[in-house]
Amino acid sequence: MGRKKSGWIFIIFVLLFTQACTQMEPHSIEKVSLKVWAWDGVYNSFAADFMAKNPNITLQWIEPFEQTNLFNEIVDFESYRKQYFEALEKAQPDVILLSDSSTYHTLASSGKLLSLESYIENEEFHKETYSSDLLEMLRLSGNGTLFALAVGFYNEALFYNKTLLQQYGVDVPNAGLSWEAMLDITKLLPTGSKKDDIHGYFVRTSQEPSYLWGLIQEIGLSYGLKYADLEKKKATLNTESWQKIWKMVLEGYKSGAIYEHIEKMPINPLSGYPDIIPEIFYGPFFSGKSAFFKRGPDFIEELKKGNVPFEWGIIPEPIDSKIGEGVSMHPAEFYAINAASGHKEEAWELLNYLVSEERANQLASIEDTSSKLPARTNTAKSSDPELAPFYALSPSRNGRFFEGPIPPKLSGKVATTAQKLFAELLEDKLTVEEALEKLQNEAQVEMNALSGS
Repeated sequence: MGRKKSGWIFIIFVLLFTQACTQMEPHSIEKVSLKVWAWDGVYNSFAADFMAKNPNITLQWIEPFEQTNLFNEIVDFESYRKQYFEALEKAQPDVILLSDSSTYHTLASSGKLLSLESYIENEEFHKETYSSDLLEMLRLSGNGTLFALAVGFYNEALFYNKTLLQQYGVDVPNAGLSWEAMLDITKLLPTGSKKDDIHGYFVRTSQEPSYLWGLIQEIGLSYGLKYADLEKKKATLNTESWQKIWKMVLEGYKSGAIYEHIEKMPINPLSGYPDIIPEIFYGPFFSGKSAFFKRGPDFIEELKKGNVPFEWGIIPEPIDSKIGEGVSMHPAEFYAINAASGHKEEAWELLNYLVSEERANQLASIEDTSSKLPARTNTAKSSDPELAPFYALSPSRNGRFFEGPIPPKLSGKVATTAQKLFAELLEDKLTVEEALEKLQNEAQVEMNALSGS
């Protein structure tokens, strides 16, 4: 009997021991694989760190269409866009790095993206330290719903040559300067249109003349102007306000108050792209011959490294005092979640990591010379006094980022026609009024064709 009893005790002991061991074994974690559509350099900057912190999620890189099919001037844009969306539909990534506002607007409008409105209310997101301006921009471009989040944003401010201005008895400009006021300041300088002359506002260095449609459009945006009313399907280019801007830029271009430097830069044999040589790329501003230059925060480091022979300063970009908003700000590195993703929660984990406070501080410490400013408002970079002009203005709803709904075919037609007409204006072949009448007609024909009327 004693032997039987001890046998039962042994069996019970073995069962209890086995059960205890089973409970001590870690539960197997089900791994989820997320497909990420992003440029390889961007993907490689976060993939390993994210997977190390989230062992239950593996990331699969999907090479985006635009990485292997680089857009250039000889590619038909409409065909390119069609192929892009076909490739995206076929790949069905869970998380998408968006390349531009037009792509974002198209995907958001067609129901392809997941709304993030409820996700950003989670405590883990820390909404209070994320730029409210960026949230509003992305929400507005998504037709009133937030479908994407950005790691940061790009912006520009107005750099000025303090030494040059003071040399000619001109007061240093203050924040709130308008384009018209800035160009009036340049009239106080002995400007000329040749390379070695003094110039007022330096636009940029180009391989070939751009004839400044980009500048004309930017000034128009700052004054609240649009060149197309999509709801009424009407071009709006031939107005007194647009005429005033065209005349202002034309006069400035002829006198040297506005200067575009034309010079071919050497091609790097390894990359196939032009090398950025500061003395050429930043042209006469870098050499001290221009009073003003509008550029991003990376230019601060270029000026410091270049040891330029003048004292300089920065104020916010030119604005219309009645509006008081900037037009240059736009999201940088912004991501969305595919509405058809089978792993929405895990996709949010990745997106939340990409825009987290922790990562923002990491990037701020290694991207000191980057033109990208952090979306998080509590990093060392976002509180740097030297960068204050880039944070000073709220973004205008009329800014470049909100041109997403404008069909690329229309914007391309307007740009090429405007450049051609500006060249004719320089040769005195027609008046500004005649040029804008032609531009209006060309744009309206394109709008009619797009709307089928």
